[in-house]
Amino acid sequence: MFSPLKSLLFLAAAIAQAAPVVTLTGPTLVGTGSVATLTVSLSGSAGTSMAALQFTITPPSGVTMAAPLLAPAWVAAGFAISCGPTHICVVVNPQTVTPAIADGTVATIPVTISQACAPGATALPMTVIAATSPGYDANATVGTPYSITVQQAPGVPTFIATMLR
Repeated sequence: MFSPLKSLLFLAAAIAQAAPVVTLTGPTLVGTGSVATLTVSLSGSAGTSMAALQFTITPPSGVTMAAPLLAPAWVAAGFAISCGPTHICVVVNPQTVTPAIADGTVATIPVTISQACAPGATALPMTVIAATSPGYDANATVGTPYSITVQQAPGVPTFIATMLR
């Protein structure tokens, strides 16, 4: 027998269990020799208590990542960020009681586009893992894939840009 109330409760439970989404965004067009700021954002967390968030960004040849800056809300909640040389970044809260985190910016990451970076569309793949409480891995998902279009910096002749590669 169909019950609208049971269907509504089932739907509400399914929505409540939806995985948070972590998305990488930034400018769509950058010139060689420039610095761009990428943003790592969280959505769909619905104020979930979060113990840790791990993400990996794989920059292509010619793109260098600097140390990420944790967003003020995450710092205020007691989180810290650390990234290794392979661009695996971990945002962790060492407290035993983890705070609820609102949707929004997690961190910003300055990236340098070298003169030797090939012009054209360049993908920056990202993977993500979230832990909603100590010892429990949530199935966080990656949002829309991010790519950046690199254009030759003004004033750099094509033959010189080719020689720099």
